[in-house]
Amino acid sequence: MEKGSAARTKEAKSKKKKKSRGKAVRANKVRAANNAGGFVLAANDAIGIDRGDWILDSGASRHLVNDESLLIDSTACVYEIAMADGESLRLTRVGRVRLEVLARGVKVIVTLTEVYLAPRLAKNIVSYGKLESKGFALVYDGNKRALARRSDGTVVFDVAIDSNVLYVKTTATRERHRAGDAIVAALEARAMDGDADDMHEASLLHWHQRIGHLAFDTIERMARDPSSGIRLTSNKRMACVKCLKGKQTRNTQSQQDSGTNSPIDRIGGVICSDLKGPMTPQDRLGNRYMVNFIDHKSNYCRVFLARTKDAAAKQFEAFLVHFEKLFGFKVHVLRTDGGGEYANVDLFCKRTGVARQVSEARNQASNGKAERMHRTVLNLARSMMFASALPLQFWGDAVQYAVHILNRSPTRANAKRASPIEVLTGKSPDLRSIVVFGSSCSVYRDPRKSSLQRRSQTGIIVGVSEETKGYKVLLQRENKVVVTQHVKNISTLSDAQNAQLQRALEVGDRADGEAVVATRDDNIRARDYRGAHEKSKKPWSRQAHGTRSASKRKQAVTRQEERSASDEVVNAAFERDLCNYGEAMRSSKRAEWQTAMQEEIAALESNDVWRVTKRSPGVNALHSKWVFKTKTGADGELERYKARLVACGNEQVLGVDYNLTFAAVMDISTATVVLALAATWGVPAKHGDIPNAYVRAEKEAHLDICLQVPRGMNVSESTLRNVGAMHPGEVVLELRRSLYGLKQAGRLWSQLLHARLSDAGYVRCVSDMCLYHKRDGEELVVVGVYVDDLLATGTSVAAVESFFASLASLSIKDLGHVHKFLGMRVELGSDGAYRIDQEEAIKELLRAHGMCDANPTKTPIGGDCYEVVGDDAALLGTTSTGGGATINAFQPRVGSLLWVARCSRPDIAFAVHKATRQTHAPRVLDWKLAKRVARYLKGTAMLKLEMAPERTSRDALRLEAYSDADFAADKADRKSLTGGVVLLNGMAVSWTAKKQGGVSLSTMEAEFVAASEVARELIGLHQMLGEVGMAPVVPMLMHVDNQAAISQIEGEASSIKAKHIDVRHKYLRDLARRGIITAQHVRSELMIADLMTKAVDANKLAALRSLMRLE
Repeated sequence: MEKGSAARTKEAKSKKKKKSRGKAVRANKVRAANNAGGFVLAANDAIGIDRGDWILDSGASRHLVNDESLLIDSTACVYEIAMADGESLRLTRVGRVRLEVLARGVKVIVTLTEVYLAPRLAKNIVSYGKLESKGFALVYDGNKRALARRSDGTVVFDVAIDSNVLYVKTTATRERHRAGDAIVAALEARAMDGDADDMHEASLLHWHQRIGHLAFDTIERMARDPSSGIRLTSNKRMACVKCLKGKQTRNTQSQQDSGTNSPIDRIGGVICSDLKGPMTPQDRLGNRYMVNFIDHKSNYCRVFLARTKDAAAKQFEAFLVHFEKLFGFKVHVLRTDGGGEYANVDLFCKRTGVARQVSEARNQASNGKAERMHRTVLNLARSMMFASALPLQFWGDAVQYAVHILNRSPTRANAKRASPIEVLTGKSPDLRSIVVFGSSCSVYRDPRKSSLQRRSQTGIIVGVSEETKGYKVLLQRENKVVVTQHVKNISTLSDAQNAQLQRALEVGDRADGEAVVATRDDNIRARDYRGAHEKSKKPWSRQAHGTRSASKRKQAVTRQEERSASDEVVNAAFERDLCNYGEAMRSSKRAEWQTAMQEEIAALESNDVWRVTKRSPGVNALHSKWVFKTKTGADGELERYKARLVACGNEQVLGVDYNLTFAAVMDISTATVVLALAATWGVPAKHGDIPNAYVRAEKEAHLDICLQVPRGMNVSESTLRNVGAMHPGEVVLELRRSLYGLKQAGRLWSQLLHARLSDAGYVRCVSDMCLYHKRDGEELVVVGVYVDDLLATGTSVAAVESFFASLASLSIKDLGHVHKFLGMRVELGSDGAYRIDQEEAIKELLRAHGMCDANPTKTPIGGDCYEVVGDDAALLGTTSTGGGATINAFQPRVGSLLWVARCSRPDIAFAVHKATRQTHAPRVLDWKLAKRVARYLKGTAMLKLEMAPERTSRDALRLEAYSDADFAADKADRKSLTGGVVLLNGMAVSWTAKKQGGVSLSTMEAEFVAASEVARELIGLHQMLGEVGMAPVVPMLMHVDNQAAISQIEGEASSIKAKHIDVRHKYLRDLARRGIITAQHVRSELMIADLMTKAVDANKLAALRSLMRLE
């Protein structure tokens, strides 16, 4: 026994010596590292300090952490610090860290601010110097150490020592600070040097009120600690009214309808519904709202989309028919919030016997199932959208596809995790037809009796139809969505899976037991899909009783498969131009758009548009956005991708970062005059473009304008260091020059260009501030300016070339002979004549408004345009009642038509004028007229306005005008209509169709007033050409088809009939007296201004077009 005991004693002594040697070795390691000046990098786990503990270092200038997950509210930074051994330590982020520490043995939570992330750090560091600068110091109490506040001695945390290294025993936490613990620690720290017998006595309620209305339990726990210095004389808990005012919360949600035999205990017992919106952007059908209906028992859900709130709520009628007919369960209760959009639904529920429940205001839990379903559906929809390359306008399809999937997916809300479809039908759903949203595929194409047409085209799957067996497929080539089951080669499926899917699609009935139910809303949606076939047969839906013959059923199925969604919004989603930065980065052309953005940033930096500076407090830094455009040639082919950085000028403040903003814009008639001069002189007009025009102008020196760093722009680390910033969020771009989007940008550019042209000897016209001219001996140059597009011609080619040389300082691009200007295609024929058309613009208009398949018409307006019958007088609303007719759809449509009419198509001027008389409150009649004009343009898109001068002297210009009126044309106010056309050397350069300002009392008066209005345009063009130095010969002819009006113009008729005519029209008689104009009668069949005042038949329309050289 003694021998064994001695052996054990010897072994213990040996272990003690080894442990002592180990401590010495560790201490030597630390000392060596300190001597080398690299303690931070050398410290390792060999020291007896836990991994979660923090070293208290007096040599560190800042708090350092090596684990990014411990940082709270961190931001990126770029910083390097030098170590004592010469090495550098890279700091990448800065934030806060919460630590659970001991203060006099009590756990409290402290927060360290300005903690920097150093991934290479071996141990986390608390900087003693940093704490000391904030009023803390290391205090000693015997062998104990602690960090305390110098002002009052409050202990913050205890400090331990191991191997001569001070450290804080701590664990990082993200839990919220508990007020009770903090106050306990504070009171105990204050009592550290106090007398334990000096106790403060009071009742529990007194201490409750005294210590910030803490909970009674917390105060009792504090009183049980003798070191707290407080003692309770009474533990009676009395109600504190002040606590109720400051702390009262809602009661637990009532569960009275969740038991057995409650309303939600049976299918259809309670239908929950909630509305969400407006969504941004609107979906491809123009919808901005989504409403869900969920069966509380089975969790079956349907989501409907709508353009307005009230239309969304009314979808309950469609859901009721769908649910009851499809699954055979009666709906008993509809539960919604108290939104006013459900007012019409209440009436429907009363008629159908459905009870209504309205949830409590501002209590989401009372209708929680519907609220949560929105989140679940949108989470799936967003994921599918971001995984695909589709634009955000397809969010509606993604939402409905997500609901389709959820109805067939297991859910914990149902017993045994059954899917909603399984609960309703008793059958497990077949999931083989579900494919990846956005998958490309091959779609069968009907050859339409043409044997050589291709039988397949590429499409993108955007969902599954709930009404028809098949997929919803987007046909990019045709810009429409079709519903079909004839799909193959789905990109996200293997060959074997594609084969299995084909077999599944060939099954006649739906595998999950759903039937097809047609509702009134389905028919409306079908009409929206194809505006060109509004009066076609109603879409087919399968009938339960099966009375159709097999052949008729087959024909109906074919018609249903051919139904497409060629509406006005789906086309806009696939226009070449994107909406925002996010779409560009998700598109298939991401690399091209990124290159375009980098080119734009490089161009702006090369022009010294901004300088990077550290953001000062109170600076109003504007946001910016990217505008993506594809540049096309005259033939419509893609030339290049263009990205432009635009400042958000809507954030500017008057007097702070902008003052004056006006900038003139050239009139379209001025551009046609320049082309007419080019045709007359026989010198081809040339097109010039100034890249990044706006950024060449310097901003106002007295205004400070800053821009936030745009998305896609990288600020280098060296730039951040130069301005004293640690991360990109601390810098802004201080503008030195103008930038697109600023309110004053157009004005600044106009002033710069005017200054450069004036220096080169060009003179600005008074009649049109965007027309310049220069005469040098016999040479004359005329230049029209439309922002940064310049149209130049002259009496010689050399004179035109000299113009481009004079603007070399602005880096002007000589684009050669003009081929495309302001959306107009300009062709120069071998005969020297210009021919202008807008075929590409018309095609784009038709695509944008879903009319690619529309049937053409021979005239833009019919003879019945003066009659308003039936529903034609009804005003359009914000919600479509069929054919997509809404105010929001009408206004951009007529805006596009108005531009085409002003530029190159005088034959539609009258029809467009009729359609745009009340764009703020359009009628159904106006909608139909706008559609008819578009259909007319579809059949005549190839028409060209010829500008071939008459064979006269190149220096002799002849202006003439045709004037016509339609007496009392408007039956509502009996005002007459003015129409006029102005020709320069036989070329149409200006035309107008407008309602007269007052009521004329006779045809003569209407014609006289019309002639005076046209004369004003005629005189304006005469003055402009006179300023250029090419004044037309006088007198100028005014063609009028009314003899009485001519007599009044010549002053030969009785003044009694005309003395009431406004004085401003009498100047026409003065012009005639002075020999400036001469009125000449023209036969009605040769009056080309008839096109501007009335509807004509197809034959007369063709004849008048020919007279205007529109062929």
